[in-house]
Amino acid sequence: MPSPGLPVPRFPFLVFLNLLFVLVVLQNLMPRLLPSSGLDVDLPRVISSEPVNKNSPGLILERNGGIYLDGVEGPASSETLEIFLDGLKSRDASVLIKADRRATIGQLTRIWDAAREKGIRQISIATND
Repeated sequence: MPSPGLPVPRFPFLVFLNLLFVLVVLQNLMPRLLPSSGLDVDLPRVISSEPVNKNSPGLILERNGGIYLDGVEGPASSETLEIFLDGLKSRDASVLIKADRRATIGQLTRIWDAAREKGIRQISIATND
């Protein structure tokens, strides 16, 4: 028991507070200091089960987002694309998408989703392989 007149030591509280501060700082800094390592995954090459027919109607996607349709002169509008896809659905046909190497995935996905919404079941993407 401390003698009267002397202050009560607050040492354990300060140690706990300092330890807590160090742990919080380390918890926030460790993810930034340690190099993040991803998994090296070799994905298999996909080979379509059916060869694409050269007579399949196709879409050409340019790097600037322009869409050209088989049998349509000049870039296609959204309405023209919808009419084209409706015609493919009625014939139960597949569609072949030929995309420029510099076209974005977002542009390709937009066309893919539009074809799926119209009920087209077979959508192929042309590659160089």
